[in-house]
Amino acid sequence: MHFSAITPGNSLKPDFTQRTEGQFTFAEGDRLVEIAAKSGATVVGHTLVWHSQTPAWFFRGPDGQPPGRELALARMRAHIASVVGHFKGRIQQWDVVNEALSDSPNEDLRPTPWLKAIGPDYIEEAFRAAHKADPNAILIYNDYNIERNYKRPKALRLLKSLLTHGFRSMPWAFNATGV
Repeated sequence: MHFSAITPGNSLKPDFTQRTEGQFTFAEGDRLVEIAAKSGATVVGHTLVWHSQTPAWFFRGPDGQPPGRELALARMRAHIASVVGHFKGRIQQWDVVNEALSDSPNEDLRPTPWLKAIGPDYIEEAFRAAHKADPNAILIYNDYNIERNYKRPKALRLLKSLLTHGFRSMPWAFNATGV
């Protein structure tokens, strides 16, 4: 009655949906989507790409060393395609990338395993993969403190970069949590 959106705490994060490469678990997410549908609430899928709560195998190659860019991209794309594809039409909004901006004054992006494995365009690549998996979904960049003076310029640079690289035509948004 008082809430119209549901954001799961953990059931859609990578360490919950794909603990082992290629083995997906959607039972908790399916249950949440069913509850939301019965109550007329919107589900915000949280989160596809994050430096936390992502299994270590995403960032290890077959030899145990860090994966190359192409392997890391392939894993990220496959994860996004499977999760978003499973919920296509039932989850209309996704936190695609979560907390990629650094809290350090000397760097724009947090030095995450995604950044190290793929490079700074991992954010764009994640949005492209999510859009490909569900072209009608609203795609969200989610972070905290982006209203603060130390982080706002970084968020604006990221936003301008996304707009410059062809993201004007897809439905997406910035979300500030913890405000």
